[in-house]
Amino acid sequence: MSFVGLSNVHASEKNAREDARRNAVDAVVQYLGTLAKTKFEQASVSYGLSSEVVDPTTSARNFQKQVAANVARRLKAKKWYMERESDASGKSGYKYFVLSTVPVAEMDKAFQQTAKKNMEDAQKKAKEAATAQAKQQQEQAAEFWADMQKQGVVE
Repeated sequence: MSFVGLSNVHASEKNAREDARRNAVDAVVQYLGTLAKTKFEQASVSYGLSSEVVDPTTSARNFQKQVAANVARRLKAKKWYMERESDASGKSGYKYFVLSTVPVAEMDKAFQQTAKKNMEDAQKKAKEAATAQAKQQQEQAAEFWADMQKQGVVE
């Protein structure tokens, strides 16, 4: 997958390049977090799970945390572009753009790890459930997460 990072205007090229790379990482994390949340929402509806059992927003946030760590390591800059610009105060500086890529397999791996952890948590809660209904909900949640783990985030 490819993403573009954009820096603010900086006095040094080095700072502008670092800012552009950081912006590219943020773009990957935000994109994949949104993709994961949508996937969690669609699947939780099809499994009939309430937000107390599977919360797509919380699940997507956990996924984003894992992705952020992986992306910082795996993001590769493919092409740099620099412009000379002035900031708001009129000082001349550097603005960088970076075209970067990240392997889809790395994103799927992070997604599957999140799904596996959530599946294990749901199985544990099912064993500890006080009522038959709570146990059934957690078993459905475990099944949901097992399915998410098989699917991956990018189809």
